[in-house]
Amino acid sequence: MTSNAPVIGIASCARPIAFGDYPPLIHQTVFSKYVDFVQFEMSGVPLLIPALEAPSDKFHHAIANSIDGLLLPGSPSNVGHRLQGDVFRPVEIKGLTDHARDLTVLPLIRLLVEQRVPILGLCRGMQELNVALGGDLYQEVHKEKGVIDHRSDKGKVWSKRYEPSHFIHIEPYGFISKLMEPIDGDSRSIEVNSLHGQAISTLGVGVNVEARSNDGVVEAISYNYHDQFALGVQWHLEWRSATGRLEQSIIKEYREVCMKHRAERLIL
Repeated sequence: MTSNAPVIGIASCARPIAFGDYPPLIHQTVFSKYVDFVQFEMSGVPLLIPALEAPSDKFHHAIANSIDGLLLPGSPSNVGHRLQGDVFRPVEIKGLTDHARDLTVLPLIRLLVEQRVPILGLCRGMQELNVALGGDLYQEVHKEKGVIDHRSDKGKVWSKRYEPSHFIHIEPYGFISKLMEPIDGDSRSIEVNSLHGQAISTLGVGVNVEARSNDGVVEAISYNYHDQFALGVQWHLEWRSATGRLEQSIIKEYREVCMKHRAERLIL
C-alpha cells in the first residue's frame, strides 16, 4: 500500500557533543521542533539527512530521489561557504561554523532546484537557499546603518525568545502575497518571531524578495522558476505554525506541492 504522507528530508547539523568520559564527538542533530513540524503540522514522514564533510554526487542524487520535499531548519551555526564559479568555498565568518552542513546542503539545494523538488528554508535555511543560488550575506546585520538588532534577547528565558519580535511587510504581487489573498488594509504587515545575526546582503540568481522588516532587512525570499516551490523565511515557522494565517497558508501550499511531487516521483 502506498503511503499518502509526504517524505520530507530535514537537513541535520554536525555538532560536537561531549558525554561521560568521551571527548566532544560529532553528532548528527536536528532540534525536535522541526521533526514535530513535519510529523504533526504537515502529516509527513521526517527523514533526517546527515551532514557529511565530503558528500558524493551519488549521495545527493539518492537523497533527491527519496524525498518529496526538503526542510532546511535553523541552527546556531552560520553559513560559512559561498559560491565561487561552480564551487562552494569557505569564507571567514562570525560565530559558529558547520562546514559539513554547508557542503551537504548547498549542492543539494542546487540539485533539487534542477529537479523541482519543493524546498522550505527557515532562518539559517533561508540564508542557505540564497547562498546556494549565488547570493551573499551580511555577517552582522545589526551593525549596518539604520538596522535594528535582530538577534535573540538573551535576557529572556529561551522559549520566550521565540515570541513575535517585529513586523514584516509582505511585498505585493509576490508568491507569499498570492498565498495570502485576499488581503485587506494593513494585513500585509504581520508580526513574526525573527531572530538572527546574519542576513541577506546580495540576492542569489533568480531569487525574489517576498518580505522585509521595517528597517529594510530581507525576511522572506522565493525562487519560482518553472513552478519550482523554493521559499525561505527568516522567522521560526516551526514555533508559530498553528497560530497564524500566514504560517498556515505556507504549510498548506508546501504540503500540497510536496504531495504533487510525491505523485510524480512514484509514477516514475
